[in-house]
Amino acid sequence: MTGLKKGTGSLDFDSDEDDAEDDTSSESTPASEDDDESSLQEEDTSSTRETTSQAPDLDVNDLPYLVQRQMRGASVNADRTNQLLLEVRPFVKADEDTFLADLQDLIDGPVYKGDAREAALVVAQEHPELVAEKLTEWGIEYLDK
Repeated sequence: MTGLKKGTGSLDFDSDEDDAEDDTSSESTPASEDDDESSLQEEDTSSTRETTSQAPDLDVNDLPYLVQRQMRGASVNADRTNQLLLEVRPFVKADEDTFLADLQDLIDGPVYKGDAREAALVVAQEHPELVAEKLTEWGIEYLDK
């Protein structure tokens, strides 16, 4: 047993070359134009290969959170394993739609409610002075300490 599949030993490479010569002589396009086109195609292919090989390796963990989530095809709540029960006054809930619309205008695209709420909480955590200012407006200084 030779290890080759049946029929592979009967290939006649010489006949392919003869056929190729016959095809070339019967074509109406001059050979120089074909050579020019094929060299242009080779240049395009080689420049594409160079560009591809020069591209840095992409680490998904370096991408922003929302991009990572979308690339994984995960749902909005996929990474949100902790729930916060947040009871709000009626005006806060009523103004949420306006907040989301304003946010979408600023972003110039759709924004999920969960993303907007979480981002608002993170901004508050990063800027407690803004939260303190709002609490002062609400009269926190008059409460028993």
